[in-house]
Amino acid sequence: KVPTKFAVNVEGTAIQDCTEFGFSRVARAPFIRAERRMFGAADLMVTRNAWAATSLRADFGVPDARIHVAQNSLAVPDAHRWDGRGRDHGGLPRIAFVGTWVRKNGPLALRVFEKHFKGRAELHVFSNKTSGPSIEGVKWRGYIPREELINEALPSMDIFLLPSREDMLPWAALEGAGAGLPIVASRIGAMSEPVRDGETGILCEPGSDDSFAKVLERLVVDAALREKMGRAGREHVAKNHNPDVTYPRLIDRLVTLARS
Repeated sequence: KVPTKFAVNVEGTAIQDCTEFGFSRVARAPFIRAERRMFGAADLMVTRNAWAATSLRADFGVPDARIHVAQNSLAVPDAHRWDGRGRDHGGLPRIAFVGTWVRKNGPLALRVFEKHFKGRAELHVFSNKTSGPSIEGVKWRGYIPREELINEALPSMDIFLLPSREDMLPWAALEGAGAGLPIVASRIGAMSEPVRDGETGILCEPGSDDSFAKVLERLVVDAALREKMGRAGREHVAKNHNPDVTYPRLIDRLVTLARS
């Protein structure tokens, strides 16, 4: 009788919750123990980013032979900031914030914008927070259908802001880069995988208003830099987060595991 093989999908480990995001090691201890048992028994560990794979090796002793990295991937849309479809709105630079307000650290985005960029840019908030303080240039857009966000809203923006408190490899970063926008994000988790610091965007110190303000200042005043990074980001996603490559490789690996 052939035993059933099983694979585990991992975005991040409980140990990384402690080392990266400041969670209590005591509170996470039951999760760490459970992960040790599960990871030790699994035939294959599938990680959604390379960052998680580093913890499997270093913290849990999982050998490379049992690790397969299948990074979050998406097809870049036809619509993007530089597609020649009249995206140059001619107004103030538009900064897009997308995601759950607290987890993605919307309060930081709002503070930095009000203090440094009010009257000099616009902040478009696509979030579960549908309204807020009446601040010049802040547009509370709420959640809109994804198709509208990808094909209409994001291509009309200029900068993608992602000051997350906790994140691994967020879909939002891929969507922003796919739209041809430079990404300004927290230096946490696997964020450096979709955001090549200084090339496709700029990574900031997590939770630092000053760090985000300085980086946004560079991009708000420099349209050429925005275009250079935005184009590079779209190319990076198309090449390194291509679902037509990532997911067939994963399926092949699972088939091989089942047949072994």
